[in-house]
This record gives sequence, C-alpha cells and structure tokens, in this order.
Amino acid sequence: MHSIVTSRTIALLILALAAQLTFAQNFESDTINLRDADTSIGFEILDDAVNNYEVFITGENHSYLESNSKLWVKQIKYLYHNAGVRNIMIEYGFASGWLINEYLQEGDTNHLNILKDYSFKQFASAYEELHEFNDSLPDNEKIHLVGIDLERGIYSAAKVLSLQLPEEKVPHDSIALDIESLKSLVSYNDNEIFGDNDRDFFNSYSASNTLNRILSNFNAHKNHYKDFLEDKYVLFERILTGFADQEKWKEYQEDNSTHQFVFREKYMFDRFKEEFKNCDGKFFGQFGRCHTAKSTQEQNSCNWYHFKSLANRIEESPELKLKNKVMTTGILYKSDVYEDEAWADMDGHIDSLFDLMVDDRILLYNLPKDSLLSKKLEGYFDFVLINTTKASSNYPNTNLEDLNMTGGVSKSKFLFSAGLLNIDLAELNDLLIEYEDPFDNGLIIIGAEIVTTNKNVDWIKSNLTVTWIVPQKRVYDNLTLQREINMKLSGIFLNNFTAFNLTNKIDAIDIMPGIGLGISRLKLKVDETSGGPIRFRRGFIGDRKTSEYANPALTFTLGGEVDLNLGPLTIGGTGGYQYDLSKKRWLTDKILLDNGPETSLRGWYAQFHIGFNFGQ
Repeated sequence: MHSIVTSRTIALLILALAAQLTFAQNFESDTINLRDADTSIGFEILDDAVNNYEVFITGENHSYLESNSKLWVKQIKYLYHNAGVRNIMIEYGFASGWLINEYLQEGDTNHLNILKDYSFKQFASAYEELHEFNDSLPDNEKIHLVGIDLERGIYSAAKVLSLQLPEEKVPHDSIALDIESLKSLVSYNDNEIFGDNDRDFFNSYSASNTLNRILSNFNAHKNHYKDFLEDKYVLFERILTGFADQEKWKEYQEDNSTHQFVFREKYMFDRFKEEFKNCDGKFFGQFGRCHTAKSTQEQNSCNWYHFKSLANRIEESPELKLKNKVMTTGILYKSDVYEDEAWADMDGHIDSLFDLMVDDRILLYNLPKDSLLSKKLEGYFDFVLINTTKASSNYPNTNLEDLNMTGGVSKSKFLFSAGLLNIDLAELNDLLIEYEDPFDNGLIIIGAEIVTTNKNVDWIKSNLTVTWIVPQKRVYDNLTLQREINMKLSGIFLNNFTAFNLTNKIDAIDIMPGIGLGISRLKLKVDETSGGPIRFRRGFIGDRKTSEYANPALTFTLGGEVDLNLGPLTIGGTGGYQYDLSKKRWLTDKILLDNGPETSLRGWYAQFHIGFNFGQ
C-alpha cells in the first residue's frame, strides 16, 4: 500500500512540475495588462486557434467587476481583429441589450447617462470605451450587441419601454391610465432608486406589479397601442413579451423547483439561436462561469444538477451545426474559492500557478499543456485566464439587471449575545433588608438575535432579539422560626429594534444607531419551607408554600450596534438605554399589588455578540 501511495504522489509531483514549467514558458510571453489598450500582448496563444471557432464564450465570477469589465472590452477588440467576431451577446435581457447597442451605434449621450445611472460604473465605463472603438470601425463592419438572457432587470425594462412613448401624442382612453402609470413608475425609479435622493422606504412602488398591469392592458388593447406607438410598437411588444417570460421564470423560483435553471438556460439558448440565424459574423459573450461548461454537468458550482449550459446546448445542437466550433475560456481568480467537485484536490496546484504571477495582471493559460489541470477541467474549458486582481468590494449592490422592488430580505445575521442590563431593584431589595445578600442591580443577560436587511433598502436593518436574564438565586435561613426561604429572580425580553446602517456601502463594518420597542417580563419565585408543625395562619398546607410574582412591561429603547463582518462571521456589540412605558408594580395571579414595591425596567444595557451572516 505504501509503494502505491508513493508512486501516485511522485506522478502528481511530476505533473505539477511540468505544468509549472509550461506556465513559466507562457509567462515569458507576458500577461494581459488591463491598463494598456494594446491587445496584441497576452493573447498570442490564440492566434492560430481562433479561426477554427464560430462562437467564443468566457466564464467569469461576477464579483470581479473591475477586471471583468476591462477584460470584456479587450477580448472584444482582439476577437474582432483576429477572429471576425461582430456580435456581442450579454447576460442581460432584451431591453438592456437594446439600450446598450443603441448607445454603441449612435453615441447618444442621453442613452449613456441612463446607462451610468442604471449600470455598475465599471461597465458604464466599458460601454464608453466600446463605443469609441465601434465609432472607429467602417459602417459595414461595426459590432452589434444583444441581450440574450431573461428580462430580469425590470427597472431597465420599464425605462426602455418609456423611451418608446411619443411625447405629444394623446393615448386612447383604454390605455391612458397605463401609459401615464408607466411614466410615473420610471420617474419614481429615476429619482428615488437611481437618483441622488435618499430612498423612500415607506413608499416603495413595485415595478413588477406595475409592469404586470401594463402587460394585461397591452394584451387587451393591442390595436390602441399600435395606433399610439406606431413604428415603436414591435419593440414595445418584444420587451413586454420578455417580461412575461421573466414572470414565468420567477414562478419557478418561488416554487423552488429545478425548472428555474433549466428554463433560463433554454431561454438563453433560444435567444442565441434567434440572433445567430439573423446576424452575420461570429459571436462572443462573457457570462457567469456556470453557463460555460461544454459538457453536461451532473452538478456544477451553482448547485444546478444534470445541467446543460448555454455553451453545451450550442455545441450539441444538431440544428446549428456548431460541433467543435465553440471555444470556452474560464477565468480563475486568485482570491476565489473552488469548491465544485471538478476542482477537488486542485487548490494547491492552482495556488502554485498564482504564486508565479504578478498582482493585478491576467495570464491566458494554455490549458491543454497542463496535464493535471486539463484533466480536471475536461468538458469545461479550452483555455483558462489566470486572474490576480481583487474582487470588487461593492458587489452586489444595485445594477441594471438585479433590482426588483417587490420586497424581501437579501442579507441576514444570526447572533448569540451576552451582556449586562442595569436596573434599579432598590424597592424590591428593601423587602430583604434583614438579609445580607440582596439582588444585584446588574442583571446578566444572554440572548439570540436575528438581523435582516430589506433587499431594496439596504440601510435599514430589523433586529429581532430574544433575551433571558440569568437567574439570581437567594437562600435565607431562620433557625429560630425553623423556616427557609428560596428566592429566584429571572426574566425574558422580546425586542424589535430598527437600526439605520451608516456604513451600508462598506461590507466589512456596520455602524447602526436605532430605536426599539419590546415587551418583557420579570419573574420572582419564592419557596418557603417550615420544619415546624402545620400552621394555617402562615399560609402553609403541609410544610411548603410557593408564590410567584410577575412584572410585565412595555419598553422603548434608544441604542446602537457596531458589527465587524469577517467573511461569514460577525462579531460586535450593542448598547443603549431602555425606558419602561408601563406600570411598575408587581402582579400575582394577574392581580396588581398596589402596596407592593415598584420595579422599573428602565436602565442601560450593553452586550457582546458573535454569530454568522448570510448574503453579506
């Protein structure tokens, strides 16, 4: 057994060494410098290969906005000059693709301003650079861009629909309400969602519901829309059709059925077929890495099973006849995590490749010459881009495709806490003046906290906290009266705290002042025992009497929270002051003890917490 393991280890070492030698040779041809406009350096190993392909697809991790956007433009330029690529397909819907393409062809600054408002700034800059490139090309050789994904970006869909509306023309009464409502929705989005105004959390209009009503009205009154829109009618209808397809996909998502990823991939493939049949020239697209595997995957890193990706469907389509005509390139990032089964046991080898790289550069790696890596990635990619740039700290926030004002939670935390609540127990302790050990004002508290963030208003967090008082126990003996008294003070608090995140654009830290409203209940249990004879005048039947007292309260809290988010781990603390808005007297059997002590739950508190965050 020992000799077998040793032989296998030696074989792996030899393969790894050979791969690194090959890598070193590739490195000598220099890397792709994203800050340099030159596309002749770094792509040389493709020069003899690209003419054999008709479709080029690169797989990215969407988190790396800066490098992805710049690499996207460089690949387009290289493939335009060296492979005859004239058609760019993007992982956006038809409406977004139309808007970007209009800007690329016409250079209309109004369209550019919309893209700057509705897009990630990195890709808005990429569109500007691509327009300059396209503007320099002959009229009959310009690039053409299309969105082939579902119309997931309903904000951009609404915006593009509004661009088709004539300014002065009066719509028929049957469609007037919906036309004006579309204009109102887009005005709201421009000002409150993408504008400089603070978001109006309490007046969030649903783009999805609004477009659904417009779609119903459109289907019922198409002739009036034709009269109103004239030559813009076909585009208007095409966008609404895409929105209806998106709504069908959303139903699959809400059902949590596997239809959701199959439906989307088939949709993208059908859109590609439509464009492929109607456009001259070769195609290029840069998609999420899960859409680029060339063979059917039993499971991929997106947790999609028996999955036929867009690239796989194009490659295997008998109708398109593109077998062996699809070139896929995967981007491997230095700071990425490779957990998919196809990457198993490859972390060390991939890290060794990155160790030879200069930071903030990209190397086009000749995958077939790396026996170890190519064997693991068989069926995935033809080439690999090794990327040492860092992920963008502001992804994901808002972009052209992913916003949807239908509410819901996008981020959450689950925390365990411990701390101190300081309240005044003086009047209660006055009853115990003859004893040496009264209750402490500082109550030790432990709790659990769920923090959720509304996905549309990420600066507001809702904290639901359950807190328990660690019981204080006191025992008193009176040998003369042959009596023993056992007392236990405990309690529970339920609080809903609304916090306002002052650092919502910084993932690593949350600074959140806020206010809270809660209910609480102190509990005092008293057990008295007697070793003497039965004395009814003392309330005893037998030798024991148990009494329970409660002090319920309605509380209002002013406080704050500071969290450090370290990957999936969160550590931090809360503190503030709690006010008691209710009666301070104790109850027994729901009867108010008018002559009993007043105990207020007013006081300061401080807690440390630690736990996990999801979607940070």
